[in-house]
Amino acid sequence: MAFDITYPIYEVITVQTLANYKIKSMTFADELELRGNILASQKSIVNQLNKVLFKMITEKPEQIIDYNTWLKMTTLIDRKSIVAGLYHISYGDSYVVTDRCPNCGTTNTSKINITKTAQVTMYEGEPFSILKDTIEVTLPVSKIICTVGVPTLQNELDAMSYQMDDKLAEISQITKKMVIGPDTVENNDTKTLFTISNVLKTLPAIDVKTIINSFVDKFSKYDIKLPYKLTCTNCKNIITSEMDFVEQLFRVVI
Repeated sequence: MAFDITYPIYEVITVQTLANYKIKSMTFADELELRGNILASQKSIVNQLNKVLFKMITEKPEQIIDYNTWLKMTTLIDRKSIVAGLYHISYGDSYVVTDRCPNCGTTNTSKINITKTAQVTMYEGEPFSILKDTIEVTLPVSKIICTVGVPTLQNELDAMSYQMDDKLAEISQITKKMVIGPDTVENNDTKTLFTISNVLKTLPAIDVKTIINSFVDKFSKYDIKLPYKLTCTNCKNIITSEMDFVEQLFRVVI
């Protein structure tokens, strides 16, 4: 039996690359596709999420030729933008949040409005220009010259190819290049990301902190956040938290 269904469409402009997408609402089959990977490895879950998100895109910028270029030209914060838009068009404008009170242990549930609560700071530049907008820092102890930039979905998948600490993975993704004496290592595939991660593990703590601080100072403000407060029903303690867009999407799917 065939149905002629016109699915709702929503326009999303990503926070960091400023890419303009039109996305359609999810179907139950799309939910089942995500559910099928819940018990898989972290990389499989992320990979499937990326594929589902890309499938929901009905119109995209000309720079995005295919799925692989989308991975390379979409940042982790951009994905938050797309997930927020997908949730909005698929399930409405409200999130149901559940938090355990740190004061008395009571579980509290509340409903959060996306459009009223979301805090968005867009990158100031041309579409996709943030991908080339980097900062170069000389590390204070090792004197290694590092180029720092925003992590992409491809960087994330490259890092997940190896068993490494989450913090190390994050720093490896933002470290785009290292100049170590006469040698230069550019973070452009799985192998070079692994090489950079091994160098990072040998650095003095202050050097790694320098990389993190340079990234935070230049890029952390370009983000989409959904902070919220709720009052504990038992002890009236004010609970302050922030919504994880991807986690909430999987909660609904489960």
